[in-house]
Amino acid sequence: MISLMESEATRFGHEIHYQESLDAIFVLMDQDKMIQLLLNLVKNACEAMEENGLVQIKLSRDLKNATFVIADNGPGIPEDQLEKIFHPFYTTKESGTGLGLSICYKIVQDHQGTFEVESELNLGTRFIITMPLAMGNTVMLDKAAQG
Repeated sequence: MISLMESEATRFGHEIHYQESLDAIFVLMDQDKMIQLLLNLVKNACEAMEENGLVQIKLSRDLKNATFVIADNGPGIPEDQLEKIFHPFYTTKESGTGLGLSICYKIVQDHQGTFEVESELNLGTRFIITMPLAMGNTVMLDKAAQG
């Protein structure tokens, strides 16, 4: 996904930084849907930022969940719009359909995950996606803990 988006980000004058987890992370997922989800979030971030923006993607895990964070340093989303952004057909773009984030929300729901957004005006926006780990992760962690 990053290789797909890097040239577009560069075209906008932005950089993408990816921080991966040092731990193995296994999630049961539809790979095509996950790529669609991440591409849409990174594309939105690139379109929202001015020149020389930064998109940060972080993948981490805890004992039960994998977490993706996609953050930008764009203008942020006004508080009165935050509650509406996941609604179908809601858009602030001139040529947008308003379906991108609602489709992303559905993809996360279909994977039994959670989808949150945090935004501060003039500082940027963070999308936090949490999905349950595949059962094998727990078994491997238990064995590692037992030594």
